[in-house]
Amino acid sequence: MGNSVADMNRNEELKESLGEELCAYCPWRRGEIDHTPEITCDGMFCDDALEEFLEDNKEYFDSDE
Repeated sequence: MGNSVADMNRNEELKESLGEELCAYCPWRRGEIDHTPEITCDGMFCDDALEEFLEDNKEYFDSDE
């Protein structure tokens, strides 16, 4: 059923625990999204970064569905 409340809470916990490490997966920080240098990201793409992180590390996060 996609994004349940439990999944969303788990994702928020993962983002919190990964902190700055998640930035390595951020499309904004990696230059995949155009922006000027003086603009800060403000966490707008953390969900995209988490999705990328989970995809790259899916063997560690296999769900037991």
